[in-house]
Amino acid sequence: MRTSARTLAFVLANTVAVLVALYLSFASDLARPYWSMFTVFVVAKPIAGAVRSKAVFRLIGTLVGAALSLLLIPPLVQAPVLLCTATSLWIALCVYMGTLDRRPRSYAFLLAGYTTTIVGLAVVNAPETIFDTSIARVEEISLGLVCAAVAHSVIFPQNMLDELLERADRALRKCAAWLAEAISRPANVSDLQSQQQLAAFVSDLHVLYDHVSFETSNVPRKAGLMRALQDRFAWLLPRVTSVQRAIVALSAENELSAATQDVIAKASHWARTLSRPEAPQAELQNATIELRAACAHLGAEPRSADTWPWALRDSIAVQLTRVVDDLLDADHLIAPGQELVTEVGSEESPTAEHHQSTRHRPVTAGRCPCTRTRCGATGRGRAGFWHPPPPGWP
Repeated sequence: MRTSARTLAFVLANTVAVLVALYLSFASDLARPYWSMFTVFVVAKPIAGAVRSKAVFRLIGTLVGAALSLLLIPPLVQAPVLLCTATSLWIALCVYMGTLDRRPRSYAFLLAGYTTTIVGLAVVNAPETIFDTSIARVEEISLGLVCAAVAHSVIFPQNMLDELLERADRALRKCAAWLAEAISRPANVSDLQSQQQLAAFVSDLHVLYDHVSFETSNVPRKAGLMRALQDRFAWLLPRVTSVQRAIVALSAENELSAATQDVIAKASHWARTLSRPEAPQAELQNATIELRAACAHLGAEPRSADTWPWALRDSIAVQLTRVVDDLLDADHLIAPGQELVTEVGSEESPTAEHHQSTRHRPVTAGRCPCTRTRCGATGRGRAGFWHPPPPGWP
């Protein structure tokens, strides 16, 4: 139901923007009203901040491309080879710069490249109209951009916070489900697909957060916390793979001890619990305590004469402990603010006294030492990505 409402809001805002852009284009007697209409469709995004971001960079690219057309066409129109060479070099440079920068601002480079081509090819047989065509292009594109930005900002605007929370929470549940399966069987093709999806999410998270500077909502402007969240997800790939290969190596040598099998079973159960959003906090807390105890027991096994199996078992214990830390920290970072949950340091917080007495640092400075079961508190709503630490914290 929520998705349908968001879709309807997006469709309504986009429709209004298109109709207003067309009306103003015809009312202003612009030469090509369809440019304004197509511009609205091109920059349309479900998130208001992303629309404004794309509009700004498209406008910059259009201005630069139109200016370069004015610079190239008049002196080179009588030399087609030189004109084609100069235009090709410019497009190559813009594509190269746009490829280097994967962030939203790369859109400005791409627009600068093909705006020069569109304007230049349109007037190559009538170079005396280059100025009028360039101005018309800038006017019509600007009109479409303004209509799109205003419509998506006024008509049921959707901020970045909801999108970030949904994507991050979805990725967290998928990572937990993948962990539960990956350590219970040998590697197969589905693992590669899960790894690619996780890597794509880490990249998308960075790109998505770059739109925050164009947001007018209360989305936190904390790039360090976003990098911390990215790090938690990025470290899962090598760590889960390391655990999986260690288990395969132990199985091949018939060295899977009872303690190792117990750790695998408890880790799989813990991951399945985390992958279920409806799982009770007490169940996850108990599963976490049991898994940490099993990993500690496995890591405390005495070193045998054959050091290789012992090293593999120790690696499993260490890496699984770190995976638990990473996933719980990620869950802590993406926890949305809720009315019934208070921040750390407030009077209503059940663990405020504990945090203040131990002077724990929140996740803003790195790993949070008190996520979920580490201090017996639930991770959601604590000082983290969506909640700034209270005054006086280090």
